[in-house]
Amino acid sequence: MGNCVGVFNPKRGTTWHCMEEEEQVLRIVKVDGKVLEYSTSVLVRDLISKFDGYGIGVSRGSSRCLTPEHELRVGRVYYLLPLAKDSTDHEDQKKSDDIGVSRRIKVVLTKQQVQELLSRLQNKEEESGSYGASWKPQLETIFEEVV
Repeated sequence: MGNCVGVFNPKRGTTWHCMEEEEQVLRIVKVDGKVLEYSTSVLVRDLISKFDGYGIGVSRGSSRCLTPEHELRVGRVYYLLPLAKDSTDHEDQKKSDDIGVSRRIKVVLTKQQVQELLSRLQNKEEESGSYGASWKPQLETIFEEVV
């Protein structure tokens, strides 16, 4: 029993493309539902060079695209996926570059904003009252009996 890919077209309905075990074809399903077929393995970079703004995934709902060095194998089905404007790979690279890096920022506050922050801080301290860091329970002393 082989694998099947169903492609839905509103005008024609669902078209099923089934792969038999002995059939050796690499299939790429495009966003519009058309299927590209290749008889040999292809690298992702060779394929996406023809489709600017797209990547290759292993499923239609895939959130990650395969790397350009990945080899697409004969007998499998892959999907052409549109890339977001800010590619997730680029964001991941940016995050990994920032690990362990500290940055200095300058915050500019007006005198009025500083006074407002200080008054809020004082109000919170007053609200906490005896529940602050200096609070201690009032316990009666328990004397030990020597036996």
